[in-house]
Amino acid sequence: CPHLDLSYILLKLPAEQTSLELIRTSQQEVIMGDAAQKVGNAFAPLLKANDSNQLLSVADPFASGSLDIAVFPMGLSGSTGYVVAGVRPSHSLSEVDHLALNVAVNQAATALHQAQLLSDLRAANQVKDASFTKEQAARELLQSRIKLQSLIADLGQEALISFDLPALMYK
Repeated sequence: CPHLDLSYILLKLPAEQTSLELIRTSQQEVIMGDAAQKVGNAFAPLLKANDSNQLLSVADPFASGSLDIAVFPMGLSGSTGYVVAGVRPSHSLSEVDHLALNVAVNQAATALHQAQLLSDLRAANQVKDASFTKEQAARELLQSRIKLQSLIADLGQEALISFDLPALMYK
């Protein structure tokens, strides 16, 4: 892959109903939070799934001059997010670079989707385990009540047997 002067990543987090924005500059600086969101707002009109094969020229948000950017949707029509790869006009993105970046973005989208499925599975297992634990406790409580009722019945029967019923009846 080429040397990228700017990488912008927008990840859509459906479980939290929010998104995460990250930027990596040519100086290896990672930017998050408000600064990343400001750049994301500038890129927002360009984040379209059907424009991913075009190089677009935009103002460099961190230096004077411009950047040539390529937009790569993550997931089906950008459902997982977008990656923006930017290079200065003195560099270029070849067709092979573009293809390699597209493959990397698709692999990342697949990995994120699998991670979300795994997270959902773990959450479902926790719910199942908690339900099983409650059901097990209810069964144990029911069994102890059955034993208690059986014990009471046995005691009552023994008490009746120990009384002299015919004598009690004629009094």
